[in-house]
Amino acid sequence: MKRRKFTTKLLCYNVALVFAIMLAAITAFYFWVVRDTEKRAIEDFETVTEKAALQFDNLVYNMDKTALQIAANPNIVSWFEKIPEEQSENYFEKNPLIESEAVKLLNSFNFKKDGNTRICLYNDYGDFVYSAITMTTIDGVKSFFESEDFKAVKRHFSGNNVFSMFREPGPDVLNTSALPSPDYFSIIREIKDYYSGTQQNGYVEVQQSVTRMDEIFDHLGDSCYAAVYDKNGKIIYMTPSLQGQSKMIAVMESLVPENFPMGVSVQEGDYFSHFKTEEAPLHIMFFKEAHSVVAPLNGFIFFLVVVFVTISAAAFVSERMLIVHLSKPLTELSQSVQNINIDNLRLELEETSSNDELQAVNEVFNKVLSHLETAIEQKILSQTNELKSHLFALQAQMNPHFIYNTLAIINMEAEIDGNEKTVQICQALSKMLKYTSSMGDGMATLKDEIAHTRNYLELMKQRYECSFEYTIEEDPSMESLKVSKLLVQPICENCFNHAFGSIEDVRKIDVKTYHHQECWFVTVEDNGCGVDSKILEEFEIFKKDLTLETMQNKLHSLSIGGLSIVNTCMRLFLIYGDDFVFDIQNTGHGAIVTLGGKMPCSE
Repeated sequence: MKRRKFTTKLLCYNVALVFAIMLAAITAFYFWVVRDTEKRAIEDFETVTEKAALQFDNLVYNMDKTALQIAANPNIVSWFEKIPEEQSENYFEKNPLIESEAVKLLNSFNFKKDGNTRICLYNDYGDFVYSAITMTTIDGVKSFFESEDFKAVKRHFSGNNVFSMFREPGPDVLNTSALPSPDYFSIIREIKDYYSGTQQNGYVEVQQSVTRMDEIFDHLGDSCYAAVYDKNGKIIYMTPSLQGQSKMIAVMESLVPENFPMGVSVQEGDYFSHFKTEEAPLHIMFFKEAHSVVAPLNGFIFFLVVVFVTISAAAFVSERMLIVHLSKPLTELSQSVQNINIDNLRLELEETSSNDELQAVNEVFNKVLSHLETAIEQKILSQTNELKSHLFALQAQMNPHFIYNTLAIINMEAEIDGNEKTVQICQALSKMLKYTSSMGDGMATLKDEIAHTRNYLELMKQRYECSFEYTIEEDPSMESLKVSKLLVQPICENCFNHAFGSIEDVRKIDVKTYHHQECWFVTVEDNGCGVDSKILEEFEIFKKDLTLETMQNKLHSLSIGGLSIVNTCMRLFLIYGDDFVFDIQNTGHGAIVTLGGKMPCSE
């Protein structure tokens, strides 16, 4: 992990502290504003919903009051008492004077400020008279007496102690013309002498257009919705703002008014308001989404972000200027130390009057570096000459045993006339001898090293025939990688010398090259008898203690698993240092040897 500069860390710590303090202050201020906004929103929501609910309740109250006044009017009661039963024609059409007086009376209630849409008088026998500001047709009157609405009125008032009926909003059945007519709701009362308690003679129905409800509930504000429920919890009216909003409609339909307290409540962050009307068995539910409360704060949030970024940028710039000025002498010292290498063992600082202490350090340090440089040069010269000799000596230690085996094969095959196998063996041997005899700088491409190993394994295949098998899996991207010569083949030879001595099954060797991250690897796996645990332990100690100073002594004193293992391990150490990989593990059915090192950086 790359270490950060001192100035960078100091700047990060100071700026992080300033950021943390600012963020805590701004966050606290923001949440205070949000809580205050939510408190005001609840108060406003309560005021608006209470006003709308009261207006609707007053509307229903005025309709019921009008119905009661008309139902108890002596003239209307007298007219309906005189209407004969089971007549074929509308009584009021047969008596235009009475009809005119009735309409005049109804108009006195209807045609005034905030009047009703329609007032109807009728009985169970089809007698009907009305006053309306909307279209009413003869066919509509006939349809009404045949409709379910009329039957519902009769059923409702057939019970005892029933004084009024609220008809939920629905289509206007009294208008069958092509002219549009809005839905209506109504209050119905019995026409009778309420002083004497005589039997009812008819009904008065005060109707009001649903547009009046729209006017009441259409000014609740953004993301605020309302619905009216009957006593069974069924929605009979929804505000126009819910049109086309299937999600909000589903929310309103899922509400059960009885589960909410009267007034305003907050559940799961959303706001609800529940009211029950005085004049009808109705419940009104208001709903306001939580996000609509904080939505007006988006501009405020943006302002806070701008303030935070501006102050942060100013703090960063000022802190950086201050830290750079104060840490300049230390930065110069750090840069000078970083420039020290094997070719430049000298500490160089700019001489100024403000860093006398650093100049003193510079002089002492340069004296130490001067002595160190002399000692390093002598040591390097001595070890380089010695290690070069060892390197070429180690590569020359390849066991020639396989050459003798190959010559024996050639002699046997030569006795058989016309055997092409002899030619193949000779070619493979020729390539191997050519590869081993041209040492050069002791390095070769991994492609050539694997080709040399393949020639060796092919010769062993010719010798052991069906009792030996091998596979080689190469990574094409590593063909040009430079490795030490005779790196893989001696490991394979070691399998024949030590691993295959006592097995009776088919001998197998699998060679694989691959790379992972920044390292290359070559594995040689056999199905032999494995490696003795004591040898593995000695080999791990050997690797752990391997240094340039001790390499020569270890070379003469150790013989772990054959000289090829020590040979290869030392050459890997000389080339890759502590980054070399040489691992031996038993697999349960043989052993696997892994070689590797760091891949050179691409230019």
